[in-house]
Amino acid sequence: MKQKKIAVFLYNSFKDPVIQSNLFLYLKHTGQHSDKYHFHIISFEQTAFSIEANEKSAILSEMETMHMNWTPLSFTPGGIVNKVKDFIKLVGVLVRLRLQGYKYLITLNSVAGAIGYLFALCLGMRLYMYQYEPHSEYGLDAKLWDEKSIRFKILHKLEYLSAKFATVISSGTVYMMDRLKDWNVQAQVFKIPSVVNEERFMFTTVGRQQIREKFNIPQNAPLVLYPGKFGDLYYSIQEVTTVFSVIHQHIPEARFMVLTMNDLTEVKTVMVDAGLTEELLTITRAAYEEMPSFLSAADLGVVAVPPDPSKKFCSNIKVGEFLCTGLPYLICEGVSEDDIVARKFNVGIPVKDFSITSINDAIPQMNALFSEEKSTVVNRCRPAGSDYRGFNKLIIEFGKALDALTK
Repeated sequence: MKQKKIAVFLYNSFKDPVIQSNLFLYLKHTGQHSDKYHFHIISFEQTAFSIEANEKSAILSEMETMHMNWTPLSFTPGGIVNKVKDFIKLVGVLVRLRLQGYKYLITLNSVAGAIGYLFALCLGMRLYMYQYEPHSEYGLDAKLWDEKSIRFKILHKLEYLSAKFATVISSGTVYMMDRLKDWNVQAQVFKIPSVVNEERFMFTTVGRQQIREKFNIPQNAPLVLYPGKFGDLYYSIQEVTTVFSVIHQHIPEARFMVLTMNDLTEVKTVMVDAGLTEELLTITRAAYEEMPSFLSAADLGVVAVPPDPSKKFCSNIKVGEFLCTGLPYLICEGVSEDDIVARKFNVGIPVKDFSITSINDAIPQMNALFSEEKSTVVNRCRPAGSDYRGFNKLIIEFGKALDALTK
C-alpha cells in the first residue's frame, strides 16, 4: 500500500510539553502501529527547548522507525514583522514537501491553522486543524490587543476562513462544536479534547514521598500545586498569590508549590511579600518526565485560567494530567467543560473567579477534600480522567479524523 504523506506544522518547539504530551502522542502511536501514513513534522525551535546535536540525531533515528521525518526551523521572537520572517521560512519547506507528494496538512491550534490555511489554499492541500480554538478572542479577552488592532482583525478573519476551508477540524468542547455547526462548516468535525498519556500520568506513593522529602514538605500537610505560566492568558502572580493566601488563612497547615518557567525569584518575592513564609512555599521548575511525581505529591491542583467568555472553548492539558494522577483541581466556572466534569464526578472545586470572596466560599470543600484518604481521592479522579481525556479513548477519534482527511 502506498503511504499517504502528511505534513504536520507546529508553531512550537518539538520538545515543548504542549507537543510531547498532546499531538505527538497520536502521531507516535500511529507511526508505531501502522505504515499507512508518513508524517513530516515542521517545528519552530525556541531557546527554552533547545536540543543538542546528539539528541537531535537520536530523535531523527527514532522517527525513521515511526514513518516520520522532521524539519526544525528557528523561531523568530517579536512582532508581526518577525512572524513574516517565520512565514517565509515555512514557504520553502512546504513547497518542497508538496512537490514530494505531500497532499495533506495537519496544524496544531488556530494560529498555526490560520497560517496553514494560506498554504493549503495555495498549494492544493487538504487541511486538518487539530485543537482549533479562537486564539484571537483569547488575546482580546486578555487585553493583549483590542478589536480595532490589525493583529486581531487578521487572525480573527483567518480563523473563520480556515474553518470554512478545512477538510477536518477537531476541538475540545461542545461549545466549539456548536459554533462550527452555526457557521455551517463543510469540514468533518471531531470532539477531541487535550489528551493525557494514561500510562505516564498515574499516582505513585513513591513519587509522592520522594518529592515531599526532597522539598521538606510534611507528609501529612495538604499541598496545593500550581504548574504553569503567569500573566497574558493566565492569572497573574498576584492573583494566584491571593488564592494561596486565603487558603493559608483558613488551613494554616497547607503548603504551596509552584512549577513555572517564569522568573522564580520574582514569583517568590511576590508571594513572600504577601505574607507567605518561605517555609510554606516551594517554587521551582520541573521537567516533563518529573511531572507525575510532582502531581502525586499534591492534594489540589490549580488551573489559573480566568473565566473570560472565550475560555469556554479552551481545553486545558493540565486537567487530564491532574485527574489521571489522582489530583482534583480548582477551576473557574465557564472554563472549558472542566467545571462540569468537576461537579459531575466530584473531582474538582469550581469557583466564580480567583477573588478573595470566591476562594473563601470554597474553603469548606477544600477541608472536606483534604480530610479524605488519598487513595479514595485517587480512585475517584483517575477513572474520570480516563473517560474525559484518556489517550486510549481519544486515539480512536484521532484515527477517524486521519481517515476523513485522507479518504
